[in-house]
Amino acid sequence: MMNHVSTNWPGMVVLLQNYKPKIFSLAVTWKPLHGEMLKCNTDGASRRNLSKSSYFYCLRIHKRDLIIAKGEEIHETTNNEAEATVIKEASYHWVSIILNKVILENDHLVTVPIISRVWEIAWKNSTIIGDINALAQLCQVRIQHIVIEGNSLAYYIASIPFERAG
Repeated sequence: MMNHVSTNWPGMVVLLQNYKPKIFSLAVTWKPLHGEMLKCNTDGASRRNLSKSSYFYCLRIHKRDLIIAKGEEIHETTNNEAEATVIKEASYHWVSIILNKVILENDHLVTVPIISRVWEIAWKNSTIIGDINALAQLCQVRIQHIVIEGNSLAYYIASIPFERAG
């Protein structure tokens, strides 16, 4: 419908009066985990490439109880590296306290398929991705993408340094 936009004002008014936008909705709900699984939500953030960066992750047990939440500013880097770094740091944490059934959720559309070996590593973070895959071999881990709305705690806290910076 929008392909034939009128160039005169009355024609545009008629077009807009008859326009019916398509509405998209997505319900995001928390689902309790089964058994002894733990859920780790991660988010890395970079204001722009090679700029101030940070990350945050939180680890919860199946009843929603928080085990740990950790975030920090990191060196100036790209968003891809910030996302990979947070997954690596979270992986170090759960391996160090001997947790072996973890669902890791991240909202980054590039990092998750690379770690899951759906895509090839085509960027400089191959060392970080290799470390993540090595850590993942030490426990039963499922790495999956989550929409940003389902990752709101990690997203919010990872973004705090940018709000303070203005």
